[in-house]
Amino acid sequence: RGWLARLRSDPASRRIPAVGIGEGDSVRSYAQGVNLPLVSEAQFCAEAAPLIEAYQRRQESGQALATVCDQPLPPLVVQGLEAFNAGEYYEAHELLETAWMQEAGPVRDLYRVVLQVGVGYYQIQRGNYEGARKMFLRALQWFAPLPDYCQGIYVARLRADVAAVRAQLEALGAARIGDFDQTLLRPVEFDHPGADNHETH
Repeated sequence: RGWLARLRSDPASRRIPAVGIGEGDSVRSYAQGVNLPLVSEAQFCAEAAPLIEAYQRRQESGQALATVCDQPLPPLVVQGLEAFNAGEYYEAHELLETAWMQEAGPVRDLYRVVLQVGVGYYQIQRGNYEGARKMFLRALQWFAPLPDYCQGIYVARLRADVAAVRAQLEALGAARIGDFDQTLLRPVEFDHPGADNHETH
């Protein structure tokens, strides 16, 4: 029960649906004790086809993302990244959120993860430990499907930067967040659309 309780209380995993598969009084009793929906193995097998189809749709979404990653960044996203890199995290959030809402395809997760990282950095500057921690945990699910480089953004570099920020944040804890090393709040590296040569910002 402990691991299930941790999954349900963690912002990074609490939205993941869980179901028990099995039969018998002991299994039923356990499932009821942890408020877990329970299905028989036969029922699960009968309903597996829609699950497989849903997984296939996610795979197709990944392929669509790979295609759109070759495209240049929209101007609004470039503005958001420039605001982010200037430390104007609130303004970056507004611009990137608008771009995210305007984009219907899977690349919207790229915009969402950058804006959430910016909000996390903003919360660190405000001394809000729990707000920053929750935002970084929430960003993990949007990082997951992204390649290391997409639309000119060096996603792998951003992942590494966020991992370093999270590590220090958790090492300090809420009581010492004022000691956080602000130099760890690094800019997002990206290639500016239309540049003749390789540039990072």
